Amino acid sequence: FDEFDKRRDALNHTFTNSMLQHPIASGAGYFLGNALLYYATGPMFEGMAGAVGVESGLGLFVANQACQNVQDLVLDTSNLYARLTADGELSADDVKELEQNMALNAGVNLFFGSADAAVKAFSDSKSIKVADELLTTYKLTENSADFLKGLDNSQLSILVRNLEPEEAAKVLSRFSGETVDSVLKTLPDDAGKAVKDIMKGTKSGDAAATAMKTQASEVVADVIKNTETSATGAKLTGDALEANNVFRGDNFKAADSFNNSIDAAKRAELVDNNTKLTCPVDGNLDGALKSNPDIVEPSAVKELEDLRSTVPEVTGDTVLQKVIPKDTVEKLLSGEWNTVRGCTAKASDAAPFTGTPGQIYKNLRMDYAGNPYKAIVENGDEVYILRYTTDDVPTNLDYPKLDPNYGPPCTESGFLGSPEVLIPEYTHINPAKITDGAIYKLNPDGSEQLVGYWDVGNGNFKCLDDSFLKTLKQEPQKVKKISARMKYMGSTPSKNSKTGKQVIERMTKEGKIRNNMGQIEFLASDNKWYNLSEADMAHKVDAVSYWNETGRYYGAKSPEVREFMLNPDNYYLEHYHINRSKGGALKETYLPTIK
Repeated sequence: FDEFDKRRDALNHTFTNSMLQHPIASGAGYFLGNALLYYATGPMFEGMAGAVGVESGLGLFVANQACQNVQDLVLDTSNLYARLTADGELSADDVKELEQNMALNAGVNLFFGSADAAVKAFSDSKSIKVADELLTTYKLTENSADFLKGLDNSQLSILVRNLEPEEAAKVLSRFSGETVDSVLKTLPDDAGKAVKDIMKGTKSGDAAATAMKTQASEVVADVIKNTETSATGAKLTGDALEANNVFRGDNFKAADSFNNSIDAAKRAELVDNNTKLTCPVDGNLDGALKSNPDIVEPSAVKELEDLRSTVPEVTGDTVLQKVIPKDTVEKLLSGEWNTVRGCTAKASDAAPFTGTPGQIYKNLRMDYAGNPYKAIVENGDEVYILRYTTDDVPTNLDYPKLDPNYGPPCTESGFLGSPEVLIPEYTHINPAKITDGAIYKLNPDGSEQLVGYWDVGNGNFKCLDDSFLKTLKQEPQKVKKISARMKYMGSTPSKNSKTGKQVIERMTKEGKIRNNMGQIEFLASDNKWYNLSEADMAHKVDAVSYWNETGRYYGAKSPEVREFMLNPDNYYLEHYHINRSKGGALKETYLPTIK
């Protein structure tokens, strides 16, 4: 300790000399050093206080001041005391100097603390003002997706921090996982955990225990933007405006949908099981599949059936929504038709998740064989939507069943096969007389324009723009073409057909199909295992090669050709992506029949 005392005495001597020779510079240096020490150790002291339960702003301030003063006693006043008692005694003047030192240190700490508190208070007041503005706008826009999309991460964090956990979860569920993780990191630990629990659908924690069962879907899509204009851009007025106010797409909120009436975690499980009842999106564009996979446990299928029976019945006041092709638009607007038939859904269940043509294609499963909608989406074209009411309402038992001549993506569960949401579907078995409604053009950017509305007096639709109707009539109607494959060879048997089951049995014996923890998987040509739902029935010899070399001499769909198509020895299971990529790469085309 002798060496330490010598160094300390030398330092004190140097400091005393500097104060005598350069008092201003030395004082500034002393002040700066204390400031750096204060702000370096302040967060640590506040953290220590927080760890023992001190949470209020005043409590943290007092705790920090006390710790800073103790720190100065150890680092500064103790040195002064040692110097003053070096002569073996502590005089009255020495005590007075010690008191002045302690008072000076306490004053400096109080100055730094007050300045820091003032900066925080100013910052907090700005944050409170920003939070108030965000909350006010949030409430006025009724949780508008457009408003939320305009927020950066810092604004979103401020908004979420000032919402109840349930509402915060509802807001965050509209954003990507990356954004959610970023915002949750800014929340206090307890609040962040409560919001995360609610979003996961768990019930741990007091806040999570009160989690609402109807929260915004994680897929809340692009909300439809009603322009209050006609297809030609004219502003709506009179009866047209009144009709638009009733049937506009943004009237229907995700929070009111059947999908969002289900607990989030349970909903994810149901969507997954429902999706597995049919082929993946774009999985049957060629119409080769005629049946659905049989991979979902019977108990899960029954659960979906039971759930479908709980959907509130359609009434004469229920607004229904249906995507219609251009030729149907023309027939309705011209007065030729005043009825509707085929598949439909409640607007409250469908509109929130069909804000763009792309979402219509995916969530309404418009990917059936021969459909025009894939090209519409890829080309950036518009889609037409009919929203209407009818007294010829479908019941909860009236929903599409699989047509063996048409094939998937019908699930037969009463829910559309969307990979993201549960949308109950219905079907008008017989033509249903429209009692009210409106027809919209939905543009690629999610904006909708009114093209016609129901004229109650005349019992048909009234077109807003004659020029628009004239354009529709002049457009040539596309005739669905039958592929050469279907014309000459007929359809490929599905995995659930007799042929398909024989292929599965053979590949199981070969060790190329396995049961992996309840999931049936197959080994594809890339030596990777896939779920059986992703398998295509692939030909060992390409169908086109067989036709050109042999089949064409027997004739289209002859017994010999059909025998080739139904022989299980001619097939193996291949991942649909690999199989269809190979098919697309074939340069060979079907030659005309000889017979």
